[in-house]
Amino acid sequence: ISEDDLLVTPESTEGLLVMNADEKSRFQMAEYDTAVAYRFESADWKATMNVTKTQPRSVAQLLSFFQISPDALTSHSEVTYDIKQARVQGVAFSLPESTPTEVTVRGLGDTAVKETSNAIVDGRRVWTVQLAERKAGLVRLAVDFTQPLNSEKATEVTLPIARGHDVAYQSGTLAVEGHPELEVEMTQSPRSVDIGELVDAEYQVGKRLMGVFGYVGTVDTAALKVSRRPVHRLPTTIVERAELVTLISVHGLSQTAARFKLRTKAAYIEMQLPDDAELWSVILDGKPALPQREQDKVLIALPPNQQASIRDLQLVFETPTKDVLLRGEIDVLAPALFERDDLESGNMPIPIADLKWDLVLPHGYRVAINNGNLQSSGPNDSAFTLKGILAGLWELGGGRKPWIPISSMAY
Repeated sequence: ISEDDLLVTPESTEGLLVMNADEKSRFQMAEYDTAVAYRFESADWKATMNVTKTQPRSVAQLLSFFQISPDALTSHSEVTYDIKQARVQGVAFSLPESTPTEVTVRGLGDTAVKETSNAIVDGRRVWTVQLAERKAGLVRLAVDFTQPLNSEKATEVTLPIARGHDVAYQSGTLAVEGHPELEVEMTQSPRSVDIGELVDAEYQVGKRLMGVFGYVGTVDTAALKVSRRPVHRLPTTIVERAELVTLISVHGLSQTAARFKLRTKAAYIEMQLPDDAELWSVILDGKPALPQREQDKVLIALPPNQQASIRDLQLVFETPTKDVLLRGEIDVLAPALFERDDLESGNMPIPIADLKWDLVLPHGYRVAINNGNLQSSGPNDSAFTLKGILAGLWELGGGRKPWIPISSMAY
């Protein structure tokens, strides 16, 4: 009977007879695991045996998971060794030399790890794992580490894939998970495989899975390009509803009344009127406002108002246009609104969710061609009362005769 993975082979036997299965049962030796059994009929016998250590044979399967984040590359590997013919006290795996020495190695299932050590061998960092007890069959390890990643500029990254060391055969599967802030492009990878290849893994992939790849042996090179996505500032101000009414004279002037329903947390609204426009009035939340001039722009302060979730901005302005006789082309522009956090910061265009622009043509005129960026629609009821706007323009214009409308327009 051999123990401790020893192989016993006879070199010479004298006076011994090999026992068959029936003879082993008769002598109550069937319960023992013996390679060969002998019997003797006289005391004059001798035997010489060769005892050698049985060499284990192991194959490895590797599952590698990589998570890409703006500052780090996180690696989780699960290495499974299938050890046959003999028990082993330890196993080994390797990582690229560039990987950190702070690596967490732990046993999975019934595998217990006693201690680990590492050394550089042929350009790779080889980790030797001592087991708590000699073991054959399946030995499973989990290997985790993190290494820095600079994603501020486009970076080429070669994935640090683990390999089994001193194994007869190995195969592997790797999975890559991206990040919502990063553009990740695989530049080199093994063949794509089904995600079902990861079914035996303890680790479960997340929603950002980019792909699963399989390989055999050490043909495991995988590389990717990482860069940050462009960052766009989100507006804190939006125009839920904008309504404009424009009156155009055939004598070279137009007047526009505009109303903007704003959702905003900004302290200032910057407004840019069309060229040579004259601002007549500004009303905020039903009260007159005092705008500030800054070159060709107008700044409107938005004092905090806890009672109003939507700010109501109304304004009236006059703009020169071309004279129209029998026919003519007129450009009508709306004011542009920008967000300002304070008087020193830059501006950001305010998006408009819904826009309605009423244009009333003078008697005897019609719009022949509209080259603006708005689509014409049928007559609709406006939140503005046209009669009220005309009356307001009459008063703001110092009693001047209200103009008869005409034109084409663009926002």
